[in-house]
Amino acid sequence: MKNIFLYLFVSASIFSFAQKNNNTIIAFWNIENLYDTINDPTIDDEEWLPTAKSNWNSERYVKKLGNISSIISKIGIEQNNDGAAIIGLAEIENKSVLEDLVKMPKINSRKYEIVQYNSPDKRGIDVAFLYNPKYFTLSSSSVHTVKLPSDSALPTRDQLLVNGKLNGELVHILVCHWPSRRGGEEQSKINRITR
Repeated sequence: MKNIFLYLFVSASIFSFAQKNNNTIIAFWNIENLYDTINDPTIDDEEWLPTAKSNWNSERYVKKLGNISSIISKIGIEQNNDGAAIIGLAEIENKSVLEDLVKMPKINSRKYEIVQYNSPDKRGIDVAFLYNPKYFTLSSSSVHTVKLPSDSALPTRDQLLVNGKLNGELVHILVCHWPSRRGGEEQSKINRITR
């Protein structure tokens, strides 16, 4: 049996993995700041609260969940009626927002399972992995911390490693979200190379 290694990190990408006359859809999407409306004192989420200047409230949160689930429901359906078998996600706050997402009416019939760990990122931004158990069987998962050379005291997002079988084939999937361009292009380049 061959090992397949997938590295999911592009802002938005969709791959079709053809195997035994079956197109399996693999996707990655940076869903840009999917925060709930509840203050978490362990992270810097004040920008995403009803009392913030952005006025991030339950109505806007549910609308964003609806928009994201609508797009997920359409990913790859031309190749496979079940859509994406596995999805890497970036910029989610916590497991709770993913639980809300997979319950949305447009995708809840797919029964997506969730793999997510809270990272040491100051803003609470994490990567995550959704999978349809019809296509993917989880064996293990782990996170790997990245130390940035620019500031070893400034924690960044972890990399998520997921191992399992995709249509019976052993795969290893690394989901990561590269450091932002904050601090200038040169510093960003150094941080991204480190990732």
